[in-house]
Amino acid sequence: MKTNFDVMDENILDEEISKLISDEQYIYSSSEKEKILLPIIKSQMLSHYKNNKHIKSWFDKINLDFNKISNLDDVPMLPTQMFKYFDLKTTNQPLQRILFSSSTTSQTPSKIPISKNTAVRQTKAMLSIIKQFFSSKRRPFLIIDSQSSNKDSEAITARGAAIRGFGILAREMEYAFDDVDGELVFNKERVVKFFEKNKSKEVFALGFTFIIWSKFLEAMKKDNLKFNHPDFVLIHGGGWKKLKNQSVSKETFSKEIAKLFNAKPSNIIDFYGMVEQTGIVFMDCSHGYKHIPNFADVKIRDFYTLEEKGIGEKGFIQILNVLPDSYPGWSILTEDVGELVGVDDCPCGRKGKYFVIKSRLEKTEVRGCGDTFAEK
Repeated sequence: MKTNFDVMDENILDEEISKLISDEQYIYSSSEKEKILLPIIKSQMLSHYKNNKHIKSWFDKINLDFNKISNLDDVPMLPTQMFKYFDLKTTNQPLQRILFSSSTTSQTPSKIPISKNTAVRQTKAMLSIIKQFFSSKRRPFLIIDSQSSNKDSEAITARGAAIRGFGILAREMEYAFDDVDGELVFNKERVVKFFEKNKSKEVFALGFTFIIWSKFLEAMKKDNLKFNHPDFVLIHGGGWKKLKNQSVSKETFSKEIAKLFNAKPSNIIDFYGMVEQTGIVFMDCSHGYKHIPNFADVKIRDFYTLEEKGIGEKGFIQILNVLPDSYPGWSILTEDVGELVGVDDCPCGRKGKYFVIKSRLEKTEVRGCGDTFAEK
């Protein structure tokens, strides 16, 4: 592997990333961001090459030449599946926690090692994003899940990570469900008490899309519950794949939930995120498009060739991200399908690329990557 390029000093690297987090989000054009992110990502790649045998094996086997990485399109992509089968820790510092992706009993979850430095960056980054969509004041939060999903542990799930991430906006948290032998059981009394207590306040709720639709909505209808709460805001993400067979669109979902609270459908806000890229959430703007923060980028890749696709074309979503130092998060190829809508010209005023989520392919697999990762 050839590494004849200027590697950023570790302190300078940290300062550059901190600046990207602390700056107002969505202020850089796509071309400006490319120039900022590329040297940071290249330096991170070299550090991870030195600190993880699997990354070293990967780069050596593809004969990676850092001198030929002249833009973000040249940065090699790591399929999300590799987090299921390999230990991708890239730091000698103690880990603060391990995040686990959502999975069925027949699947192996991804394991994401989080150092203290990575956790601090992710928390600050999350707040920096959220502040662009909501004020930073704290509010009562209804968590449409059980408290067990947010248990204090060194190992937490994607649902727990989302609760902790958005929890920086919470003045108080209440849970809509109890965990009874692994099953979610609706707690009507607790939910009613929560809304009675916060009648005149702006209330936020947070949940997993599929749980909200299949459990919460059904329980509210069964108990004939409705609340007159026009300021109610629901933030939800994940689980759209499970709703596909029920033909539930984003518009239908928003309208049905809004009716329960006499709120506007625009108050039902979808976000896209993944446990491998904690700290980054792609929120819907007022026009229904998802935007990319300063410290990340998104590319849409062809299903067969993995070539970058243009505006109006669908493909796999690739996420580039400079936040983590404890695992290789700089370029991850997801199994999610998206479409690039435009660049630097969203009607909402945010700069950079903006995109929409289309679907998630079933049983996708990027073949051969496991062999490339295997240590020599």
